[in-house]
Amino acid sequence: PAEEEDCGFRMDKTKALFHNFILKLPEKSLMQLTSFQSGPLGGRIIKQQQITTSDKASILQGLGEIKAENGTPILDAIRTGYINLKAVPSNKKIMVYLTDAALEVEEEERADFEEILGEIKKENIKVLWAGMGVQDKEAVFAKAAELSGGRYVLSEDAAGLKSTLEEMLGIISQEEKNQDIPISITINDKTSSGELLSYAANTMVNFSRPKKSGKVIEPDVA
Repeated sequence: PAEEEDCGFRMDKTKALFHNFILKLPEKSLMQLTSFQSGPLGGRIIKQQQITTSDKASILQGLGEIKAENGTPILDAIRTGYINLKAVPSNKKIMVYLTDAALEVEEEERADFEEILGEIKKENIKVLWAGMGVQDKEAVFAKAAELSGGRYVLSEDAAGLKSTLEEMLGIISQEEKNQDIPISITINDKTSSGELLSYAANTMVNFSRPKKSGKVIEPDVA
């Protein structure tokens, strides 16, 4: 069937493309998947299809459950993706933001929109803004890429995104020479009423491997 028909054909091809992308990710990569749309009666639906995990099967299951419906809450979706990624203890963070709508927000949301893009750049999150069927909105995508320090790609269908995703895989697979390593601390506690509380924080710490002495020290044997 033709893609312009409301049959999910474009969505199926896009899912297949990202299915292959996920399978090619380096082992132990931390991944998360979020879908976003407007509700049938209004409102905004931001659904975390899969929280942060290194299990590709879980991510693929979440990918398979995504359905294409209604409108696109741009600002809320970007904010959710940014907040979730910021909390991940890693020195290499990558966001792939795929939409079939232009990256345009209401005038009253513009300041918040541009502030979040600036925060994405500040946190050194590498972002790809991918638009399908919105070639007439290139200026908007180019501006978002500029403000976030990322890149953009526009295509009429999923096939046009393939080469760009392959390039992103190359970036992900590159060895980092940065000596900063992520440190994450989580504390779990209970209140007097038995309510479970969880506190978490993460930061980057500069770490240099100690030089090898060249001397092998044998362990003591009792």
